[in-house]
Amino acid sequence: MAHVAICFYGVPRSLKHTHKSIFRRVIGPAKSLAEIRVIAHFFDERTVLSVNGAPDGSIDAREAQLLRPDHLEIEEPNLCLAHRNFEDIIAFGDAWKNENISTRNLVHQLHSINATTVQALRDGAEIVVFVRPDLKYWDSLKPVLQNALEDGPDRVYLPAWQSWGGYNDRFAVAVGPKAIEAYGQRVTQMLNFCQDTDAPLHSELLLKYCLDKSGLPVEFIPNRASRMRASGIRVWESFGDDEATIRHQVRKAFLWNLLDRSGLKPLAKKGFRFWKSLRQ
Repeated sequence: MAHVAICFYGVPRSLKHTHKSIFRRVIGPAKSLAEIRVIAHFFDERTVLSVNGAPDGSIDAREAQLLRPDHLEIEEPNLCLAHRNFEDIIAFGDAWKNENISTRNLVHQLHSINATTVQALRDGAEIVVFVRPDLKYWDSLKPVLQNALEDGPDRVYLPAWQSWGGYNDRFAVAVGPKAIEAYGQRVTQMLNFCQDTDAPLHSELLLKYCLDKSGLPVEFIPNRASRMRASGIRVWESFGDDEATIRHQVRKAFLWNLLDRSGLKPLAKKGFRFWKSLRQ
C-alpha cells in the first residue's frame, strides 16, 4: 500500500471543534486507502491573538492528542523568526497592514509546515496531506486521494476557492517528493519571493510563486473547509460563490448599521464578547 503522511501544523487551537470532521473526512478516508502516519508540529502558544493583536481565546496544549499523532513536536514560538529572516522580510512591507501580526503568523506557519515536511520525507511518505487543525472539513478527501494514487507523482491538489490572486493554501495533497518539497518547504523561498517581486510576503501569492517555479501541475478540487475560532465560532467562507459573499456582507452591514442607528451597537458588542467568553 502507498504511504501517506497527514501533516498538521501551527497551533492546536479549535481542535475540540474540528477533530471529528478531521477524522471523518481526512484521516478516515486516507486510512481506507493507504498506510498512514499522523505527523504534527505545533507551537506552545497558550493564547490566541486576533489579527489586530487582541486576545481571541485560549489554547489547551493537550488538545493535540485528539489527533492521536504518531509523531508530535512542540516548539516555543518566536525562536524561528531570526532563523527565517523575519526582519529582512518585513522590510518589504506589511501585506495585511496590521503591524506585521499576520506576517509573523505566516512565518510561524510556514516554519511549522517545513518541520512536518522534513519528518514526512524522512519517513518515506509518497503522498502528504497538509492539514490546518483549525478547519472544519465538509467534504471527504477520499476521491482526491484515489485520484492521487491513480494519477501518480509530481502534482499538487489545491482547493479551488479563495485564491486571492495566487493559490489557496488552506490545505493540500502533494504527491511525490518534488511536490512535497515544493509545497511543504515554502519557508525557504520567502525572502526570494519578496526580492523577486519587490512586494510584501503574501501567503497565497507565495504558494503560486513556489509552485510555478517548480513547474508542477496543479489540480483544483472542490473540497471545502471552514475556519473555526478557538471560541467555537465558525468563520464565514464564500467557497467561490461571489453572490453568497455579497449577500453575507450586505446582511452584516445592515445589521451593524441598524444597531448603530438604534444606539445598541456598544451593548451588542459587549454581549457578543460575553457570549464568546462563555464558549471558551
